[in-house]
Amino acid sequence: MFAVGFGANHFIPLLQVYREGMASSEASLTAMVGVYAAGLIPALLYFGRLSDQIGRKSVLMPGLWVALVGTLILALGAFSQEWPLYLGRIIIGVSVGMGMACGAAWIKQLSTDDPVAGPRRATVAVSAGFGLGPLISGVIAEFAPAPDFLPYVIHAAVTLCALWWLRAAPETQEGRGVGKRKIVPPVVFTAAYLLAIVAWAPWTFGAPTTAFVTNPSQIGIDSAFPTLVQGLLAFLTMFSSLFIQPVVAKLLANGPRWLALAALGLTTTAAGLGVAVAAALTGSVWLMLITAPVLGTAYGIFMVAGLAETERFADDGELGALVGIFYSLTYLGFFVPFLISMLVTGAENVFGMDPTQAYVGVLAVGVVVCLASIWPVSKAAGYGGRS
Repeated sequence: MFAVGFGANHFIPLLQVYREGMASSEASLTAMVGVYAAGLIPALLYFGRLSDQIGRKSVLMPGLWVALVGTLILALGAFSQEWPLYLGRIIIGVSVGMGMACGAAWIKQLSTDDPVAGPRRATVAVSAGFGLGPLISGVIAEFAPAPDFLPYVIHAAVTLCALWWLRAAPETQEGRGVGKRKIVPPVVFTAAYLLAIVAWAPWTFGAPTTAFVTNPSQIGIDSAFPTLVQGLLAFLTMFSSLFIQPVVAKLLANGPRWLALAALGLTTTAAGLGVAVAAALTGSVWLMLITAPVLGTAYGIFMVAGLAETERFADDGELGALVGIFYSLTYLGFFVPFLISMLVTGAENVFGMDPTQAYVGVLAVGVVVCLASIWPVSKAAGYGGRS
């Protein structure tokens, strides 16, 4: 799971490299971030269910080999071509989809010592990869030679290490032939699932990508080391989620029933977007750095909340499929930077706003949406359809 997260996010600080080296437009750069969801979401839906049938290890290990192919194609971007970046990101998306759905289910099944710890352990592992990947790539791209090539070599090495390590990992789903099942279990179409998970899931990655993709793109990075700063923003965002894990785990196990973790995540997201408004109005890099851990904390809360809700909804043999669906919904948030860039451009053209006014307006809408969602989400969360 660490290697999967590393591969998904280490690309982020390289946006600054491509912005300067290839003069790529902001729309192109944000599209590169989001396009990997085109490979990721179908992979999550298919391979989560498949891992319920043939085993977790039989899906995760091939997924890591797919990641190696993706990172090699991304490395071709060093020849100043954009097409390998789009293609490589899609392939990386497939690998992440293969790893995330079965990996979270695998960790849950391995957590026999503490069943409640499964969602937290899965989130910690992948979040560490999400955070350290861009930090390491940012440092390399800022100070080492071949900034558009060497980070991919590092990712390939991490992936090969994970493949070697997984050889001895025990299979938890072997011999559980569950037969043919629908890719989307019927419970997904219930009103309870809609409010308990669907209504907020895209914020899981929509919040952090606002911190480390949209803010640098819309506000700019006033620093002598912009690539390092972008990597640091991604690191602070994703790594900060690790520190909320013990608190969220305690709330999940012993917290009051009326406290919905997803509602807490929405509240935290609204606060983070408020800090982003201040950063946009002042152009302050320091406020951008403050925004990052706030929105990263929201990500950590959402991820644990969603995996816990998914376990409650899951019937026998459906856990991998439902985890895949939850992750698919969360990864819609990777389209948020591209959506925001389009909305900002639209506000400029339609209402005659300057870029800062337009961006602040879009962020303000996000705050309102989060706050308006708290009550209905609170009513639905924590009951898990079948519990």
